[in-house]
Amino acid sequence: RGVCESLERQGIEHVWGVEVDKHRVALLTDVGINNVVHGDADDYEFWEAQDLSTVRLVMLATPNVDEIINIIKQLRLAGFSGRIAAIAQHDDEREALLNHGADVAFNYYQEVGHGFAEESKHLFS
Repeated sequence: RGVCESLERQGIEHVWGVEVDKHRVALLTDVGINNVVHGDADDYEFWEAQDLSTVRLVMLATPNVDEIINIIKQLRLAGFSGRIAAIAQHDDEREALLNHGADVAFNYYQEVGHGFAEESKHLFS
């Protein structure tokens, strides 16, 4: 949700998310977030059923690095030729994601720490 909202605020069009939990999809729809589809991003058949020809970037924010690696494989098997960004919790996971085809992999804790500091620095005044 946060990624989609941030990209839309920046003027990026045609942003959508994938959610495996049907209940969560319904909750998001109820609060006005209609660009979420139900599906299992870990499933080749899900990606095969999507029109990926206009998709330029897939951002993977799943907490399990093995699942992200599998999703990267499924995307490539389904013919996705765009870019892939992913989130890792540790540097070794970041390297594994890059080695398995992610174009960019962010260390979650480093990024959160940087954002936390940026949002809090005004408190020094």
